Amino acid sequence: MTSLLFSERDTITVVGATGHAGSSFTLLLRKAPYLPAAISKIVAITHHPLRSQPNETDRNHLKSIVTDDIAGEIPPNTQIVFSEIRAGQLTDVGGIEDQYKIGHDLNLNIAKAALDQGVLTFVIVSSSRASIDSPFAYSRMNAETERDVVRLGFDRTVILRPGLIVSHKKDKSALEIQLQLLLGITKYIPLMGWWVSRKTCSGREIAKATLMILKKTAGEKCVLVLSNWDIRKLAREFDIQHEC
Repeated sequence: MTSLLFSERDTITVVGATGHAGSSFTLLLRKAPYLPAAISKIVAITHHPLRSQPNETDRNHLKSIVTDDIAGEIPPNTQIVFSEIRAGQLTDVGGIEDQYKIGHDLNLNIAKAALDQGVLTFVIVSSSRASIDSPFAYSRMNAETERDVVRLGFDRTVILRPGLIVSHKKDKSALEIQLQLLLGITKYIPLMGWWVSRKTCSGREIAKATLMILKKTAGEKCVLVLSNWDIRKLAREFDIQHEC
């Protein structure tokens, strides 16, 4: 394990920074006032280039790494890792065995590498359907991933369990476009609007909720599991505090 003083751990690393939540989180972090305490650098690790490359104003504190060896690229001065590696987002993933290699094995390898680097806080995007007793393999996989990450013993582990993530990306898939149109219609149907608010959230809300919970629990040793409702509530708190 890399030995560094807490004050030297000035980096937050975003794994999967082109995902729904990861991209929103990276964009929000690039606005310097929103960086967590003691964090001055951002590292975005992806399989594909960021949609918005570092510009002159944030190039000094944002580094983009495109690699197939994600676990091997976590910097030793990282204090916080935010990971959004979700097999359910990948349309080219085959059966459950292939999904498990990504959704569980890759996530766990990243978490182990982070722990070896002395990372203190690990944030992972899971699913509202995660359940170890579920009859569905995908739901069990998410629950097993959560369990195994917690067992590693980070000082602080944050598990995010969003429902359906509504995308704000410009390059939405046909399925994402159809789902968003459907969700837009349900807002005007009695009781359906309430259901939508309980079962969906956006990548931006996940990003805002993450920053809020990191701020609220700074310095604590804990394991936190945030439901979709928790995520939306924390995102509203963020908006109120920052007058968004």
